[in-house]
Amino acid sequence: MFLYPLKDLVWQYEYRGPSLQSIWLRVCPRDLDIPNPQLQPIRIVGPEGTVKNPRPVNYAQLASGTGPTLPVEPAFPLADAIEGDEP
Repeated sequence: MFLYPLKDLVWQYEYRGPSLQSIWLRVCPRDLDIPNPQLQPIRIVGPEGTVKNPRPVNYAQLASGTGPTLPVEPAFPLADAIEGDEP
């Protein structure tokens, strides 16, 4: 058993969500654990930034008509001009 003065003890930190947080435990420098980076949450980043809802589309719910619908915007911006009465 080792005795340390309180001024030599340091706070123990762990990953809680996306940041490090203290677990309110003071430990001696000898027993201090380095936070494991594998416990950090995975961040999915796309070309436009962080993906808000990274879940796949539930196609069974879309086919039944009870769930949310897909956007009705044309995939090609000039689709209306091509299908219209323009010469």
